[in-house]
Amino acid sequence: MRLLPILLAAALQQGALAAGSAQQGAIEPGWTELFNGTDLTGWKISGNVATFKIVDGALVANGPPAHAFYDGPFRNHAFRNFELKVDVMAKNNSNGGIYVLTEWQDTGFPRKGFEIQVNNTYARDPVKTGSLYHVQDVTEAIPKDDEWFTEHIIVRGNNIKVLVNEKQVVDWTQPADWTGGREGPGRAITGPGTIALQGHDPNSTVYYKNIRIKPLEDQAPAPAAPAPGGRGGQGPQAPAFTSPEVSTDRRVTFRLYAPEATSVSIRAGDIPAAAREGTQFTKRENGVWEMTTAALEPGAYRYVYLLNGVGVMDPRNTAISESNTTAWSVVTVPGSDTYDTKNVPHGAVASVYYQSTALGRTRRMHVYTPPGYETSTAKYPVFYLLHGAGDCDDSWTSVGRANFILDNLIAAKKAKPMIVVMPAGHTTTAPTGRGAAAPSAQARDEFTADFLTDILPYVQKHYRVIPDRAHRAIAGLSMGGSQTLNIGIPNLDKFAYVGVYSSGLLGSRPAPAAPGAAPAPAAPFGSAWEQQNVAMLDNAAMRKGLKLFWFSTGAEDGLMPTTKSTVELFSKHGFAPVFKESPGGHTWLNWRNYLAEFTPQLFQ
Repeated sequence: MRLLPILLAAALQQGALAAGSAQQGAIEPGWTELFNGTDLTGWKISGNVATFKIVDGALVANGPPAHAFYDGPFRNHAFRNFELKVDVMAKNNSNGGIYVLTEWQDTGFPRKGFEIQVNNTYARDPVKTGSLYHVQDVTEAIPKDDEWFTEHIIVRGNNIKVLVNEKQVVDWTQPADWTGGREGPGRAITGPGTIALQGHDPNSTVYYKNIRIKPLEDQAPAPAAPAPGGRGGQGPQAPAFTSPEVSTDRRVTFRLYAPEATSVSIRAGDIPAAAREGTQFTKRENGVWEMTTAALEPGAYRYVYLLNGVGVMDPRNTAISESNTTAWSVVTVPGSDTYDTKNVPHGAVASVYYQSTALGRTRRMHVYTPPGYETSTAKYPVFYLLHGAGDCDDSWTSVGRANFILDNLIAAKKAKPMIVVMPAGHTTTAPTGRGAAAPSAQARDEFTADFLTDILPYVQKHYRVIPDRAHRAIAGLSMGGSQTLNIGIPNLDKFAYVGVYSSGLLGSRPAPAAPGAAPAPAAPFGSAWEQQNVAMLDNAAMRKGLKLFWFSTGAEDGLMPTTKSTVELFSKHGFAPVFKESPGGHTWLNWRNYLAEFTPQLFQ
């Protein structure tokens, strides 16, 4: 007969969770959800990571001490004046808390900011739910265990209010001579901070959900910067604002302070036209221009503003990406399991300068080493990853997010730990278009000479790589895909894996006839390249050692005919290329996905 109470208790608990789920209706105007109810996107765990789990849309804390810090893009996770509401449920004899105005720390209870207590019946602590912990304590709990309740926290100026189920239990104003009280100097209102949720101990179980925030009108998410020309207190101050600002529904708001401007627009090739349709910058009375996109796919997006027709970077955004001839601002939209910045071990990316004997000058490349490289003595396979015509050696990490893709794949055991070398494919800064081959045959030859004479030997000398064919891969996008073929096929004894993204044998189409001249008979696609490399193309022993020959191009990409003709040429010579047609066009939205699909197939 003891089974009936157990079943009833389980039913009551499921009912409580269901009731909590029912609370997730449309969010109130002006509020933004910080937790999506499905994963930890935008959150970072300190202490024991396994303490936090997601159950039925709630973030559940149960385990050794740990804290979940909001680290997402909304207001750059820096809140000063705001209202915060969190729906909470505590089990019997459980302790937890919600921190505000805090900051990330690796271990221990947060020293900065204030804790709003969660404790209905925890016997070891008399400070109850709703307390501004050890600043203004509450000794009687309003809510009951196993029932959802709402903690509503209002921070404005030097005042903090706490309401439990909309009953005010704390109203505290920081005195002018406040030094932090018994909790120490960190318990003081000094500036903006983030939100954190507490996992207190293995015997406590606390549920958190519907975590939503509303910045107040006088919220200052970033210190006001002097307007151009202002320095050391001189000149007018620009109003406080954030740019770019990514909402939880993946819309992006761009802002620019330009009170004298007559027009502001944006150049951002990877943001689809549909996401910008019907949107334009509008000017506020305070001189700030603003535009909000429709929801964007997760990823990184380059952009610059056009201020009265002149391109300028976003002065409020420190994230930048280089290309061959331009610097861009970058905004990252989270939501991808593959290339988000996640709570996993991270590798390192280095800017490496080397002397190119082939070119007679100093050159730069970027090199990714996997997590644990610095503390191990192991040797690793190496993957050479080439950029496109409009890009440079910085691009695969700054906008392609290659390092985060590798981090996540390695952490999930989907890819082998490897070194990734991203060289500079251009030997000149002459402008080139997307999908273009290298600017000239001379430039193509220069890069190949630099790669074989200097880059490959430098990497083998300075990094712990396994220096054989079976542990070496090469791939590239667009121009870099053509360079991959120009390097990889004539030197097939050096590479067991070759990848070509949105590309093929560029420059292999016949040139148009001169005006007035009779068109010459069209040579077969790639015939000159084919003739030059026929010995390797027909070398059956070399083909046998090629473990993967992989192509992918978007259905809307103008280079699709080139890709298909290239695949046919290699098939004719006995190769077995893998060709995958993806949706979309010639864009980083595809190239990140190609890298994420290609990399797990390497070195297996």
